[in-house]
Amino acid sequence: TEAERKEVLYRDAFEMFARGQDWERSIEITKILVERHEKTRKFDKIPPLLENQANFFASIVNQERFFAEYFHVKFQGKMLADDGLEFIYRGYVQEDLRSFIVRMQEKYKEATIKIDDKPTTDENVVYIKTVRPVPAMVIDDLSVSEKIRAYLAMNNVNIFTYSLLKRSGTEKTDNEFRDLWNHKYFFHTKDTFPCQIRRLQVVEKTTEDVNPVCCAIETLKQSYASLKKAIIENEHKQPRCGDTSDLGRYLGGMIDAGVNGGPKKYKDAFLNKEFEKEFPQFVQYVSQLKDQLISLSELIPEGLRVHDIIRSEQMEPFHQHLAKTFQEEWLNKLIRSLKENK
Repeated sequence: TEAERKEVLYRDAFEMFARGQDWERSIEITKILVERHEKTRKFDKIPPLLENQANFFASIVNQERFFAEYFHVKFQGKMLADDGLEFIYRGYVQEDLRSFIVRMQEKYKEATIKIDDKPTTDENVVYIKTVRPVPAMVIDDLSVSEKIRAYLAMNNVNIFTYSLLKRSGTEKTDNEFRDLWNHKYFFHTKDTFPCQIRRLQVVEKTTEDVNPVCCAIETLKQSYASLKKAIIENEHKQPRCGDTSDLGRYLGGMIDAGVNGGPKKYKDAFLNKEFEKEFPQFVQYVSQLKDQLISLSELIPEGLRVHDIIRSEQMEPFHQHLAKTFQEEWLNKLIRSLKENK
């Protein structure tokens, strides 16, 4: 019957998705089959499907998956069939930019491959950039498994972006944060990836200019998320195991002024009367910057606590340096002044 044929197709589909490690889609299909069997009272067919579901859920959180990267490709040249068109390509799993370029060069031997937009005298050019998908769903709860969030970030997507950091002036200043703009480029496709084909044409392009204060806010948000993730990944390790993974590196980069300028750079760049007078149009974002700095300052002690538990004895001087610097540079100077002026 038609119903039986449809059931066979559903079963083939969820088995194929499972072989491709797309367990989320396998779960969706098993749910459809379970609902069909409930309506037709074929309860004996439900337990195996629920068992499959349980295995798929377990695979999502327990097994390591690698996701394909995305590339923006623009064709220019009369010898190229797609002259004037732009596409988003979905690469193969674990295919990086260099490997993708090699593959494209083999296919378009008559063209020059470029990874920048600098002018060229070549007649046939293929411009290639790595782009990042804009997730259709963002989970802010960092306690949710990174494996789940990684899947959502790379699947069911049709907007892709890359950023180009530029300075507003031609002369280099003593504080690079102050004149650093982020020019974001967005590419929209009609359909979503993944799909049956590995490239989709770009149907719309948009841009967004992020001012220096908002750039700093985005950086602090990313720092907060990275540190929170590192804390979650390390908090259950054995004491004195010495395996601090990325936790020590993140703490060092956020706390130590010798690494990336430390909090003093933000204070000197934006949190002063001189900035408010020179850039009144950005003052509205300063309170958000203060909130992000305070939020990060409240998370860092938790990172230091976990780091102190799992660090090796040899790392004690490094840990003590971080703890002292955090107290002196963050709490005693920056955060105290922020809270007093809020």
